[in-house]
Amino acid sequence: MRWSLAASVPGETGWLAEDMANSTRRNLLQLSCIAAIAACDRTPARPATSLATSPPLPSGRYIVDATAPNSTSIQAGLDAAAAAGGGTVFVPPTAGGIYSITTALLISSNTTLEIASGVTLQRAAAIDNLLRNKSDGTVGKYSSQTKVTVRGGHWDGNAAAYPSTNVTLMTFGHCTNILVENVDFTGIVGWHGLELNACKHAIVRDSVFHDYPRGSELLQLDLANGTGAFPWFGPYDNTPCDDILLAGNVFRDGGIGVGTHLSVAGKWHTNIRIMDNHFVNLTSYCIEAQDWKQVLVQGNTFVNCSVGVYAITKASQICSEFSISNNIFTAMKSRCTQMNGQTTTARYIRRVSMVNNVVNGSEGYGLTADYSHGITYSGNIVTGCISYGIWLWKAVEATVTGNHLVGNNTGANPTTGDLGVGANGQAAVGDTSDVTVTGNVIGTIYVWSGTRILIIGNNILTSYKVSTAAPVATVLNRVGNVIAGTYSAT
Repeated sequence: MRWSLAASVPGETGWLAEDMANSTRRNLLQLSCIAAIAACDRTPARPATSLATSPPLPSGRYIVDATAPNSTSIQAGLDAAAAAGGGTVFVPPTAGGIYSITTALLISSNTTLEIASGVTLQRAAAIDNLLRNKSDGTVGKYSSQTKVTVRGGHWDGNAAAYPSTNVTLMTFGHCTNILVENVDFTGIVGWHGLELNACKHAIVRDSVFHDYPRGSELLQLDLANGTGAFPWFGPYDNTPCDDILLAGNVFRDGGIGVGTHLSVAGKWHTNIRIMDNHFVNLTSYCIEAQDWKQVLVQGNTFVNCSVGVYAITKASQICSEFSISNNIFTAMKSRCTQMNGQTTTARYIRRVSMVNNVVNGSEGYGLTADYSHGITYSGNIVTGCISYGIWLWKAVEATVTGNHLVGNNTGANPTTGDLGVGANGQAAVGDTSDVTVTGNVIGTIYVWSGTRILIIGNNILTSYKVSTAAPVATVLNRVGNVIAGTYSAT
């Protein structure tokens, strides 16, 4: 096995230095490493040095043998870096552009795996994983590996060759300070492109997840619960994820974009930030926030997907502090948002802010809140929905202010409008309560049921309707609205 050590760059393998390195510097380093390969071929042979006896080289840069493009060559570099206490392992271009992965790659702390542009790491055996952190399964919480970066490469699960063998292309468990960037994930079978399981301080950015028709999560956030959810190693101590940033990624042509499908009472994934991503052609949820808290969804675009943002608990516990802002939803198939608190007694989804979002078309609803407690809609522009633009279904302590809701109810349902308040005759009056609607421009308001509903100072362009079906709204106050061009004091 041949591998080489290029001249090290001061500070290159440090977490912050890796994070801050600009693209020009990275390109120069790649060119230097390619040149180093040629230099090694011209250098007179030296006595072989055992990896086990190599001196510690924490700032070393290890170049994988491009003449043997396989997992064994890459693992040799990863092992050398691990033995030295850390380093950068560079996977250079190779003839044909493909490295065949027949055994899962294992990466240790303080290590960067950098893949040259145009290189594919392709599954070449019936294995269930291409890369994971190296763990003996005894170290839990967030203490297994730290300061790991994977940069670049086309990671291919080779679904055509192994359609019956499930695979998660890349996974990290019980880790801190993980950075995944500029990676292309495809060819997934059964499981996920990337899984972060029991991870803290993780960043996934500028990557593409695509072409996974089965429907499971392209990127999975999960907790360490058992071999059924995470078969590679334990301990299974129910550690959730915390402080996760997903930024600048593309999720397309699949089922679920980002999500969770396992819940445990008393455990939440927390401080989740999903920013400036693009979701397109997904047949299920773009973001499935199952048992999440302290969630920021900001500046994303959603196009031709089923549901944009979906929040729910499967552990019957309160999930709160959601900020959903400055997103754009276009030609959605079902709902742009669905905050599902599940029951009128529990109202598990609480303290939600939806601000400055733009909706342009939905074959169902725009921005909805079911059984929620304490939700604010402000500054949103919603048009082109077949049903309601905003619907407060059995919501309490809700505020709707400064929104532009015009051109919805394209299905021309006589009991639907641009804004819906209450639960279309299916609930007790008190199931929707303490709602304030003020300062909006609205085509049509339709109030089904509720109590202590204040509608004040709105410009209602077409009509204001109150259902005559039981149960009807009570303690309904209308003050100072303009309805169809005429001011109404009551």
